Amino acid sequence: MFRRKFFEIFIENVYGSMPKSKKIDTIKNDAVSLCLQKFEELKKEGMSDNEAVSHIIKEYGTEHKLREILNYEIDENMLISKEEIEKHISKTRKKAATYSISLALIILYLPYYVLWEVYGPAYNLPIIILLILVMVISGLLNKTKKISYKNNYFTQEASDLISEYHSLYGRKLIIGFITASAFLIMFSKTFIILFFDKLIPFNQKIWIGNIHITGALFVFLMINNGMKFHNMNRMSSKEVSKKYNRYFLRCVLYTLLYVLVMYLITGMLLINNEHISVSAFEFGSIAYFVMFSVVFLGLRKNYVAKVRRINIVKKAVTVLTVFLIIFYNSMSSGSWVLQPYISTIPAVSHNDNEISYDSETGVYSITSEEDDFKILQLTDIHLGGSVFSSDKDKKALDAVYTLIENTKPDLVIVTGDFVFPLGVFSFSFNNFVPMVQFCSFMRNIGVPWAFVYGNHDTEVLATHSKRELNKLFEKFSYNETSSNLLYTDVQPDITGRSN
Repeated sequence: MFRRKFFEIFIENVYGSMPKSKKIDTIKNDAVSLCLQKFEELKKEGMSDNEAVSHIIKEYGTEHKLREILNYEIDENMLISKEEIEKHISKTRKKAATYSISLALIILYLPYYVLWEVYGPAYNLPIIILLILVMVISGLLNKTKKISYKNNYFTQEASDLISEYHSLYGRKLIIGFITASAFLIMFSKTFIILFFDKLIPFNQKIWIGNIHITGALFVFLMINNGMKFHNMNRMSSKEVSKKYNRYFLRCVLYTLLYVLVMYLITGMLLINNEHISVSAFEFGSIAYFVMFSVVFLGLRKNYVAKVRRINIVKKAVTVLTVFLIIFYNSMSSGSWVLQPYISTIPAVSHNDNEISYDSETGVYSITSEEDDFKILQLTDIHLGGSVFSSDKDKKALDAVYTLIENTKPDLVIVTGDFVFPLGVFSFSFNNFVPMVQFCSFMRNIGVPWAFVYGNHDTEVLATHSKRELNKLFEKFSYNETSSNLLYTDVQPDITGRSN
């Protein structure tokens, strides 16, 4: 074992200035085997260890002599210089950027096209087709010849550049995967919680849960970094590629294990209708990002040929930026922690009055057989829709339920300010999520209700406009088989702040 190691170092010194490639690696192994064979022959002839080694160094001490003995030649046409590698990397970088951005935008626009009857016109299809054409054109303009460690030779400068970029893009791939997974953990909370609400259609669960946004981010980071890393992996030795592939696979497997355990715990709480007062997903996302970044970036030096020094200031700014993005998106996405509670709300007994609707005038008529017709007015419920306001929101909904249960009205009128999407005050900019929750809450109660908007329902900083909320209310509006919201998209000729 010691002799083999000695001759490996000896041959590496002899071939130090030679181009790097798989064929050269094979020749080096053949040269080491040749030296070991010659050493055994010289020992049998009666030479000592030192004499045999000295003889081998003298006989095989130059690359020219070994080339004659092993009978090999280097094809100069397959020799790749540093300049060629730089051009190849530049084209791959452009192609990766175009592909990743285009695919991410396609994922963002696809729900608009599929759900166009709810969320917007179908003009998004031409945009999707255009993005596909951009990808095709980018592939043609940035077409590169296939360069690999197996079929080409690399100069020492080219080999050093490959090692440097292999380490760089490997690090970016790991960071990109950890970042994308952190966002996936954070945003998937909505989809998982909504999964238990059977009254909301599956396509709306995807939309409300921001699954398309999370998917677009994941695709962008993985395609952009993955294409560049794969390119460098192909130009690196098999040993280096295998080591880094195992390193990345470990990161993926440990992430899946982390997510599985987290989902199992959360799922058990939801199945038991437990009220989650803190956001396990937000904290789990941040804990995952910090823990995996520290651990796997710390282990990286064991798997790469060359470790670049990390700019602490740059990384601190990056971490802070990621934290602010997560925090802002958390405030913009809203919280669904109350959904299990809302799903358990029982119906309130009330008079089964006859309700008719004139689609031309947008007027509902309620006919009661009783002498009394009771109307309950509610106002300024101010649902925050965030993790931090969930306790207050539950108390507000409890109060509403108590009022309706005790008064048993024929009609409930909400005169504005369902929600309170004022950022620092409610820790949420999202006015859509609390609106869905209140509509679900009233749907379960079963008493007919109507509303007008308040000044806070469509704040300037709110994530959804009045037009988008109108589409939501159309889905919850009254019909013969379901829902109890008396909403109309035909507005009477009455002017006012919220008409």
